[in-house]
Amino acid sequence: MKKSNSAISNSEIKNETTETEKQNNKFKINTPIFIFLWIAAAVLAFNYSHVTDNDTFFHLSIGKNILEHGFTTVDPFSMHKLNFTSQEWLSEVVFYLIYKFFSFTGLYIFQILITALILFTIYKINCLVSCNKKYLSLFVAIICTWLLQYTFIRIRPQIFTILIFALEIYVLESYLRSKNFKILLCLPVLCVFLANFHIGAFPMFFVFMLPYLADTLFKADFFKIRAAYFKGSDNKLFKTLLLFLIALLPFGIINPYGVKKLLYFTSMFNSEITKHVMEWKGPNFNSDFGIIISLTLIICSALIIYRLILTKKLFTLKSLLLFIGLTIMTMFAIRFYSYYITFFGVALLEKIEPSAQNVLAKTKNKKKIDSSTFGDRVRMVIESKPAAGVLVILVIAVPVVKTLLGSWEITHYGYYPVKAAEYIKKNTDYKNIRLFNNYDDGGYLMFNGIKVFVDSRADLYTSQFNPGCTVLSDFADIISDPENYDALFKKYDFQYILVSTEMNYDTCLSLKEDKNYELVSEEEVSNGVSYFLYKRLGNR
Repeated sequence: MKKSNSAISNSEIKNETTETEKQNNKFKINTPIFIFLWIAAAVLAFNYSHVTDNDTFFHLSIGKNILEHGFTTVDPFSMHKLNFTSQEWLSEVVFYLIYKFFSFTGLYIFQILITALILFTIYKINCLVSCNKKYLSLFVAIICTWLLQYTFIRIRPQIFTILIFALEIYVLESYLRSKNFKILLCLPVLCVFLANFHIGAFPMFFVFMLPYLADTLFKADFFKIRAAYFKGSDNKLFKTLLLFLIALLPFGIINPYGVKKLLYFTSMFNSEITKHVMEWKGPNFNSDFGIIISLTLIICSALIIYRLILTKKLFTLKSLLLFIGLTIMTMFAIRFYSYYITFFGVALLEKIEPSAQNVLAKTKNKKKIDSSTFGDRVRMVIESKPAAGVLVILVIAVPVVKTLLGSWEITHYGYYPVKAAEYIKKNTDYKNIRLFNNYDDGGYLMFNGIKVFVDSRADLYTSQFNPGCTVLSDFADIISDPENYDALFKKYDFQYILVSTEMNYDTCLSLKEDKNYELVSEEEVSNGVSYFLYKRLGNR
């Protein structure tokens, strides 16, 4: 009789539970749809509304030139006839084809799609390392992608590089968990893509593999760090990864220039570029960009130290090496910040997977705990249809609000010397002109078919890449010593001088009083900067 009562009681409880689940499911939305809506809302809300980064213009120019003339070895854009081969040819061709058929609007949509792919890949990596904590993984991925959007996601080859490296880390993390070497067969494909989209970053592909090699090399537990990943790993993982690393090296030569560009990345260190180009300098508090990167480094390091010292959670050796390595690299050059913030979740969220016995014990204990905990209620609210409705409204509202506020500006020419470029094209032999211009304006002038003195392809203008060339250092000299402008202008026999109050304030004042220079064009652009175009009298 007792058994019967017990059976009835259990049956009633089961029916009540089922009924409750049905009621909850009426208001619940599928997790994949929820994730998609969050990604769409985050990307649209935070994505920059214009695509004209300084480098975008010269990438479009090079892409067009490759399609029309093939792979050149002499630079067709500057007045110096320097040796030049593009390290990012496929990125540039893709950008130009999109621009050719869909204009800057197409490039902007493409930027949004790549950003969404990056966010989704970071989310999947975070899910792997956190034992599938989807909501925490998504939140961290959105924060990291927002920082990327503010700093490095532009129409530049770096967007492909970030995506390729994110996919590489996802493949390596998946392999460590499944121990299925077939997953690693994706790496050669990624290698070939990297060798053509951005071969300058090719060595980093192998740098990212090193922490995983170190982690699988030996088994050890020390302090709160575990090598051999989940402790059950064997040396087969190390041998497999090492063989793949060696086998991947030849894939770098599958590009139009062969082995010539493979060591481009390493040649950048201790060159003129590290002295003059902001991306190759360490972070500082002298600009908004530097402040964001510096604060990110401080906050992220504090979170890792807190987790390492004041919690019981374990780190794997590879996650700690990855974090420390990228921190040091970012301190050396802020261009590595994009990788630092992309893979920060690997160290922050990583959770050592429990053994089978622990899983069984937790499963038994879970049955005894009331499922209506605070966390469950929060999850229920987040996954509800009303919450999804709010996200849908946000996805629709963001473009509408940006349009009403006038901030939905795909192409922002207001930062560039538009009037000066028009004057040069109308009144000079602009394809053979000898023009002094600033570093940041070179790309826009190239885009207009005007020969340039310098542009943001910094490596091209150094003696390390073109023996005897001092263009980059000469440009740096006139910025640091503006009173000596006449000597530089005579050295290069300039016909026209294009200066701005932002970069050349003292030179602008001097040229205004110098009778050897005639002002032919003047304009004020949207950021309050004025451009002046002078004709040099009596040259040649």
